[in-house]
Amino acid sequence: DPISGSRSSVHLRPSVADILIDVANLPRNSVVLDPCAGIGTVNIRATLQSHYGIGGELSPSLFWNKAPYFFDCNRQYRQLAQGDKLASNGRCQRGSDMAGWDATLLPLRDSFVDAVISDIPFGQKCLSTNELSAFLPKLVFQCARVLVPTGKLVLLSGGVDAV
Repeated sequence: DPISGSRSSVHLRPSVADILIDVANLPRNSVVLDPCAGIGTVNIRATLQSHYGIGGELSPSLFWNKAPYFFDCNRQYRQLAQGDKLASNGRCQRGSDMAGWDATLLPLRDSFVDAVISDIPFGQKCLSTNELSAFLPKLVFQCARVLVPTGKLVLLSGGVDAV
């Protein structure tokens, strides 16, 4: 970790997040979910590309301690979890929110997000092979559940075999 010096977390480079978002080829004002958000790089980069980013992390201290740009996250996240729209035109306004959650039990309604874009945990620093094998099917199920029928799933992984 470049901020604390610990080796417990790995951060996604903004340029890689931009590529993942570009691969999804989304219309403006899309709702983008990163269920394994870390410090929220995908969310922030999605916001800069005129989307609304929602992210969560099992260890919320990652983003609370290191990402002060998530102002008033809890209030807006509760609105999202309840399915409230943040804009009168039925689309979310540009912005980004983070929450603490388990990615295998997403607290979002069905068919809510336009895209799931994530750098999923892999490698010995994150999950063992057995833990990853148990985690991925649950994660993909939750992603499919919260995606709209025409939604897009873009996952960055350590290898094709993992996914």
